[in-house]
Amino acid sequence: MPLPRLLAVVAAAALLRPARPKFIDRATPAENRITKSLSLAKDYALVFSDEFETDGRRFDGNSDLHWQALRKPDDAMGALHYYNDSTDEVTTLDGKLVLRANAKVAQWREWNKHRRKMEDFRRNYTTAMLTSWNRVCFTGGILELSAQLPGGAHDGGLWPAAWLLGNLARPTYPSTTEYVWPWSYDTCDAISEHEQLISACHDDPNSALRPQHALSPSLNPSTSPTKNRGDGLKRKTGRGAPEIDIFEALASWTPDSPPNMTATLTVAPGIAANRPHNGALPNATQDWYDGLEFGAGSELNKEWYGSRSGTARDKHKYWADSISGRHVLGDDEFNGQALFRVEWEPGAEGFVRWYLNSKLVFGVRADSLRNKTGALIPNEPMQIILNIAMNNFWAQPQPCDTATCGACFACLDCKNPDCQCALPPLLKNCAGLPAEMKIDFIRVFQDPGNDQHTLGCSPDYYPTEGYIAANKDLYRDWAPRRRPPLNVFFVVLYWCIFAVVCIFVCAVGGAYAFRSLCSDYDWVPGQQPKSPMRFAASSAAALTRLGGSSRAEIDTTAMAPMARWGAAWASTAAKAIPDTATRITEPSLRTMMIRRGWTRRGRIYRGPTKAPATALRTSATVTQALQTLCLGAMISPEA
Repeated sequence: MPLPRLLAVVAAAALLRPARPKFIDRATPAENRITKSLSLAKDYALVFSDEFETDGRRFDGNSDLHWQALRKPDDAMGALHYYNDSTDEVTTLDGKLVLRANAKVAQWREWNKHRRKMEDFRRNYTTAMLTSWNRVCFTGGILELSAQLPGGAHDGGLWPAAWLLGNLARPTYPSTTEYVWPWSYDTCDAISEHEQLISACHDDPNSALRPQHALSPSLNPSTSPTKNRGDGLKRKTGRGAPEIDIFEALASWTPDSPPNMTATLTVAPGIAANRPHNGALPNATQDWYDGLEFGAGSELNKEWYGSRSGTARDKHKYWADSISGRHVLGDDEFNGQALFRVEWEPGAEGFVRWYLNSKLVFGVRADSLRNKTGALIPNEPMQIILNIAMNNFWAQPQPCDTATCGACFACLDCKNPDCQCALPPLLKNCAGLPAEMKIDFIRVFQDPGNDQHTLGCSPDYYPTEGYIAANKDLYRDWAPRRRPPLNVFFVVLYWCIFAVVCIFVCAVGGAYAFRSLCSDYDWVPGQQPKSPMRFAASSAAALTRLGGSSRAEIDTTAMAPMARWGAAWASTAAKAIPDTATRITEPSLRTMMIRRGWTRRGRIYRGPTKAPATALRTSATVTQALQTLCLGAMISPEA
């Protein structure tokens, strides 16, 4: 390295606010720890790098210090894929980060809030999204990465991207992005007061934009939008989550569209009236941004000017503008590594500029935003995101002949024979899958003398830590939606009805059981019992005259059902009883037999249908446990 260059590196390192050592990969060569700004012609020092030299790294959960791979379906409209965090979709190999798109089916079951029932869901492809959310963020500076795009330049079917997003939003988590993405605005006016969640008009975030009923039912009420949502935020400071797309690449997907990339700044508020129409350049009566910069081979991206954002049923909707340049690619970016670079300078004189292999692609200056909508070049701490997406429109063959192919934009399963006519070459019969995007390195540089350049996800003036902690349920790792709990009123009503029914059933059942076990039956052996009749207290005197304790005798009569069952069971054995009288000496058993008609003053009736005394004695023994239950219920104490 020439001496002047070496001295500049040393000086830059001396001036730079110390970065935590864990943010700089030791494998980054010394000569690559400083870079010169292509916009400002000044040296920037390395503050973060990842060279991906260690093979077999995992990115699921908290496996990695800097990155986390998502495990959830993409929530974007028309998405065909499920983001998976396994090493089949994202890992490191041969000194490179590898993100894959696979023809693997992902299935899950969750609550469909629109149809209000549990349903099975399925995606026919798995891909990867790697994010540094809440781990590695930076504000201002230069990011460069070396990447090889997946698939082929003329295959279509995939939508790879590298982008930056404000840390207040977690990618693919709508509950964190509503009225936050992609605001970059710090002025109090009618727009921000009613459409920006964290605006310069309010001490706290605008709870009217996030009513409790619109949020996930799984949210803990203590973190609802109306309570403590502004923890850690500067009061009356406009905040949001703007987006800078380093690249979104598409292979050739229409006959007149060569492979290309788009470089995009997405901010709000957007232009509200006389907007250009997607697919056409702005005309003289339409309004769009002035002073945009284009490099050789680049033009205004006319395919997408932005979208109307806000919840579907909410009157508070706003325009999010996508200010984008489109640049033609060749085979080189798909067959080998290409150097993508974005230079981002916050502030009133700031800008965002994109470069490919050190050549300008597109640029947006702060005054272009200020003169139209008052939006700012982003000054939020931004996370880094890498992903491969698959969509039912973008990157699919167009035009699709619906007259001969009924699967156009509807059936895009590469394993389904009926879908093949609608698929690009890469996906026909899954021939091009798995497809891989390979990242050689990612490096972030900042100006040592610029106070607006910060490293970290919660810098002093634009903190995010307290807000995320106060709303942790919004940012929690994805899990399939469960069946929502019933309303508190209906829960209370349900349990009250349940208790009343239980009491009624127990009362009726208990009464019936009591009558069955503790009632007298007018019954003659060999005949069916008649309806139960409560034992009359007046019968006690008649039993007393037969001798023995009236209470003991009455206790024995309470054993009627069990004695009846035992006697009926043994009646067939009565034929074996000799035709002679057998004296029964037990007073209580004698009384029971008299009451039942089996004896007359203690003698067993002669005849084959009379139950033997042994069987009656056994039945009486089995039913002794009923005496305590029935005692006192059958007769008053005076009897």
